[in-house]
Amino acid sequence: MSVQLGGSHEPLIPMPELTPDALRAAVARIAPSRIPALTQHLFEATTNAQQTQSLAPLRAFVHSWAVFVATQRYPERAARLRELERIVDAGEQDPTEAIAEIRRTPRPLSLSSAPKVRPVTMCRIRASGSGRSAISCAKNAAASASVSSNTASTRSSLPTKRS
Repeated sequence: MSVQLGGSHEPLIPMPELTPDALRAAVARIAPSRIPALTQHLFEATTNAQQTQSLAPLRAFVHSWAVFVATQRYPERAARLRELERIVDAGEQDPTEAIAEIRRTPRPLSLSSAPKVRPVTMCRIRASGSGRSAISCAKNAAASASVSSNTASTRSSLPTKRS
């Protein structure tokens, strides 16, 4: 006897916290083949955040993967969404109905239902006049870590994508 995980209206997993580690764990459970893409995106977001001295790339990473996880938690809905996107992209038929159905699809991510990001995961990027930058991340008021690196050599010091 075969039992479908999560049923048609139940999510496969609860919505994780909106942190890179929690999102990575969720992706590993619901779509393990996407871990390399998540890792590459996180690498790029981290590099861009340091180069631009902004947390916007990291916020975009979290949002993008939170939407992915929120959608993939419901396999039937995710499959239907992929089919509708295929219809629109293929251009073989009138996409009006597919677009209308996509718009009627429940939004996958409601920040009110997602676990809150703990403020203890905040990081700051500071630049000095000498071309060096420092990243400070604090887990709580008592524990913080600082990492300094030459902005020009950041790429060579970050982990590379594995095949």
